[in-house]
Amino acid sequence: MHLFLNVIEIDGSYGEGGGQILRTSVSFAALFKKDIRLVNIRAKRDKPGIRPQHRMAIQAVASISRATVRGNEVGSSEITFAPGSPLGGNYDFDIGTAGSVTLVLQSILPVSLIATAPTHIRLIGGTDVPGSPTSDYFENVLLKAVRWLGGKVSYDLRRRGYYPRGGGVVDVHVEPSPILRKIGSLEKGCGQIGTPIVRGKSHCSRLPSHVSGRQALSAKTFLQKQGVGSVDIVESYDNSSLDPGSSLTLWLEGDAIFVGSDSLGARGKRAEEVGREAADGLVSEIRSDAPLDSHMGDMILPYLSLCPETSQLKISRITMHLATEVHVAKQFGELEAELEGDVGNPGLLRIRRTADSG
Repeated sequence: MHLFLNVIEIDGSYGEGGGQILRTSVSFAALFKKDIRLVNIRAKRDKPGIRPQHRMAIQAVASISRATVRGNEVGSSEITFAPGSPLGGNYDFDIGTAGSVTLVLQSILPVSLIATAPTHIRLIGGTDVPGSPTSDYFENVLLKAVRWLGGKVSYDLRRRGYYPRGGGVVDVHVEPSPILRKIGSLEKGCGQIGTPIVRGKSHCSRLPSHVSGRQALSAKTFLQKQGVGSVDIVESYDNSSLDPGSSLTLWLEGDAIFVGSDSLGARGKRAEEVGREAADGLVSEIRSDAPLDSHMGDMILPYLSLCPETSQLKISRITMHLATEVHVAKQFGELEAELEGDVGNPGLLRIRRTADSG
């Protein structure tokens, strides 16, 4: 029985006080093999405490890292989490709602990289839902960066899942990749790569097939008016999802450029609005002239803890998520992290393992 010795206490109400600090804490605990007690979980949310999506993220990280957990119940405001050693294996996780598949994957992928054997994960839930990266963003922006760092990850979207029932299915395979390369030479911003090449995916399910086409046309028209001349958006349609829904994801092509934007359809929201929203977000990121978009800062940070050298990242906009994650990372004594800039403005992140860390 685990005795929970030398427990690091983390206040879940710090910063944005939501689910991100919970997912980050258990992921770092498993990466650094340190026991934690997390209190005041999601204290700043309308429904505080653990929700089904967060419970699954904790359970998934615990399963992969052979952790002992107390308090992981829906509504709980406190957990203790004591990780063991990730061993790899086959795992099936069903969130049971439209809780975000991509947010759960953000917690478990870094841990899977340090496992001693390959890890195969099937995850069921929401693939394109509010408040989280779309499946296409996850695959074409975040995983592009993870692979660039040296992570060996494959991703297969089997079925999309929309609000309210979810039911989307993804299969992820991870080969052990415990040491990654640093990010230290990203001097070219996305505005300095010549004429930007934009790729994208526009999808709808259980809706008229023209919805995906209208989303794509609206985005392409907006981008071309802004001087982004090369745009290639793949349109798709199917009836496989449990609920109707649509999404549009855009990203930039280019080595060491990890910039994207996405938008979701919703009842009463015209397809043209979805297209303009995603395109406007991408143009804003291009104009920032940073090689990482505003969401990539916090998403890439756990992977940089596997780099033995100092990484330096120029980020288009510092988010509260990133500022919160840097605070959490420092609690473990394994990383030195410095964030230059204010929330809402462009910034620079420097991060490295401490000299005495493993």
